Amino acid sequence: MDLAHGSTVALVRRGHLGDVLSCLPMIAMIKRQRPDLRICMVAAAYTMPLLATCEWIDEVIEDQAVLADPAILSRHGVNAFINPLSDEAMARAAYLAKVPIRIGDVERPKCLPFSNRFVWSRRKWSGLHEAQIVLRHLKPLGLESRLPLSELKALTRLSRVSPLDEVLRHRLDGAAFNLVIHPKSNKNAREWPAGHFLRLVQLLEDAPVRFLLTGVEAERAELEAECPALLAHEKVVVLMGATAPAQLISLIAHADGLVASSTGPLHIAAALGIHALGLFPRRAAMDAQRWHPLGAKAESLQLPGSCAFPKSACKQDGVRQNCRCMLGITPENVAGRVRSWVGAREVAVVDLGGAVAAAG
Repeated sequence: MDLAHGSTVALVRRGHLGDVLSCLPMIAMIKRQRPDLRICMVAAAYTMPLLATCEWIDEVIEDQAVLADPAILSRHGVNAFINPLSDEAMARAAYLAKVPIRIGDVERPKCLPFSNRFVWSRRKWSGLHEAQIVLRHLKPLGLESRLPLSELKALTRLSRVSPLDEVLRHRLDGAAFNLVIHPKSNKNAREWPAGHFLRLVQLLEDAPVRFLLTGVEAERAELEAECPALLAHEKVVVLMGATAPAQLISLIAHADGLVASSTGPLHIAAALGIHALGLFPRRAAMDAQRWHPLGAKAESLQLPGSCAFPKSACKQDGVRQNCRCMLGITPENVAGRVRSWVGAREVAVVDLGGAVAAAG
């Protein structure tokens, strides 16, 4: 069965913000090959503000609504169901809704009874970026399912950003390089230590940089216990707990750069086209090869080689700041990257000023 003109393709991704962003190139690939198809995203409620910024998504359904009433997929005219993370509950919902095309991964046998078309993602051994792995789910639809990373970067963009609140706009410094630092990850990633972020600020005290410290209110409490000096530093504007999701996206869009571990704001910054530096451990499936940010100005740092430490050597505490691979990324290295961004911005401002002067 092929997809008729005007069919609706549902894509479910109930993971974190970074997981959702890794699917944007796949959505763009569908639209590029079949602009007649409608894209319906099934996702968690907290990712809705992010999905609203993507121009290729026609409709969004909250995941809990589908689980409570699978027939909602039928009522929305879903003809094909893509389930990249092999979410068993969602696979069952698509089956109950009698969606005609239901794609499953042979590596995840629990979803196979609910599927009628199949892929083999080979995630662990693929050596590919997550965005390239999920593209394989397009093959059963008869669509091109391979694309080099250089082209995927151009497909990872967010174009429908909300206006920035005036209160937040006044926290930006038009004469400085506005750098968002996002130390926490809601315990979803190996984190760069808070003390390293403080040292980064200290190393750049002489540079025209304004530091915008972001995160949720609970993470602010964690930082107050771990590194109160970071919150108290005179060059740091503390915005933790002060930005709703849509406004955080808008703030990042208006900033000049961002530094974070492998967390949602990092991938948002890359997709928005600003400087984005991701800090990664060397452990397979968590490293930069699999999860580095995709964007024209995106970069990543991790120690060379593969992780040589047993899992017990990186104590998994609530703070997630004892990973030796992350500890080994020095503030000096990160400060060097930020200085290069500031230098490039200053050159661009000078060039623009010269061009304007010449035109006048």
